[in-house]
Amino acid sequence: METDRWHPLRGGWSQLQDLVEFEWCRTFILLSCFLFPLAHARRRRRRMPVQFRSVDDSQVRAFVGVGLCIHSLSAAWILLPIFIDHKIAADPALPGLTEETLTITTTAIFGGWVVGSLFLQHLMSAFDKAQLIVAGCIGLLMVALATATLPHLTAGNLAVFTAVRFVQGLLQNIVFLETVYVQEAVPPGWGNAALVSANVGFCLVDILQAFLCGGPMLLWDWRLQVFLSQSVPLLLALLIGFPKRWEILCSLPAASKALWKKEEVSAESTSLTAKEWHHGMALASGFLASCSGFWGLSYSAGQLSPNKYRSMMFFSAADIFGYLLALSASSLGRSRVQAGAFFLATVCLFLCSTGEPGSALVMGSAMLGRICLDLCFTTIYAFVEIFSESARKKVLPACEMTMRIGGTLAPYAGTLPPSISCKLFSFLCLAAALGSLQLPDQPHSALKKKLADW
Repeated sequence: METDRWHPLRGGWSQLQDLVEFEWCRTFILLSCFLFPLAHARRRRRRMPVQFRSVDDSQVRAFVGVGLCIHSLSAAWILLPIFIDHKIAADPALPGLTEETLTITTTAIFGGWVVGSLFLQHLMSAFDKAQLIVAGCIGLLMVALATATLPHLTAGNLAVFTAVRFVQGLLQNIVFLETVYVQEAVPPGWGNAALVSANVGFCLVDILQAFLCGGPMLLWDWRLQVFLSQSVPLLLALLIGFPKRWEILCSLPAASKALWKKEEVSAESTSLTAKEWHHGMALASGFLASCSGFWGLSYSAGQLSPNKYRSMMFFSAADIFGYLLALSASSLGRSRVQAGAFFLATVCLFLCSTGEPGSALVMGSAMLGRICLDLCFTTIYAFVEIFSESARKKVLPACEMTMRIGGTLAPYAGTLPPSISCKLFSFLCLAAALGSLQLPDQPHSALKKKLADW
């Protein structure tokens, strides 16, 4: 006798649709994994090959312990609320946490991310990246413990849970730090490949997480699910990436004295020219559209399809393909590629807003739009080189701030129907496409001269 047991790859659709969509997802993953070594091999043929003997133990630890354990396995921190908030809302011991109020707590994660970025530059002037990453991992371990215990100790107090998630967002800024840390740690010429590898790992972990949350872990207690998925990657990061973690922790009090020192900053070094303002605003529009569209589609997975677990698996498979496409963007002209990708994302997301949720039109256009956003999410950082050294210190933090503000729209967008949320993302992508056309492909003249000297 056939049972009605729910499965993450079925969830109410016909078996034929399930089979076709599962094969699409598997094809995306296999194709992406096949294209990655080909794309990387093509890039290596264009420049001097790097010998494997140049990789030492510290570089391996940095990539595996920091790049993979934090960057790739950190999918749980940002995306786990999509899969467990309905369990928290259904918990009878937490009357203060409902579907509506949990949207506030999820927005607090992105709000904390914004506030934390305001202090990041000042913290980096006093501490090195290893100190901040280790301290952030310790703090996030405490947040994981608080997330699993405080809601039941406070009977689901909304203010307490919102504060916990806000602190989580504050500490989530270590993702930016670990990206820079890995780029500096790996051998010259391997930085881009290391970042793409970590991004592909993030996507594969997200696919696994969606499958587990919709299948084997569907009936698990959400507290155990949260604690395991959030604490294990951080413990691995500390054990593998930082063998001298205790010495790093002990050095924090002495380094903190530099926080109170004031630095003299001249007005000339921080002022922007009219052209830099123009390019900075154009670039900021790309950061805003990329972040709001990317996270907005993730949090709208349950609105785009009756099965949010399957939708997230499809999006993550599309992400792999999009990240690999970004490897060849520079050879075609970054501004044209980015503008074209934003224009295509505009069309796809607008089509997504006109279809019936769960239909092939909605899911197909959403996945294609997601691929375009992945490409743009990678290329926007490369445009930093069009600014002078002094201008970058103002433009990049402003763009990072714009990106995080765009992320705060994601949880609220997940409560809206696609006819509204996808239209909003479409208009943001259109503005970003027009802004991308204003960006030059050539680096700043000072940087160009430095590269020529090298």
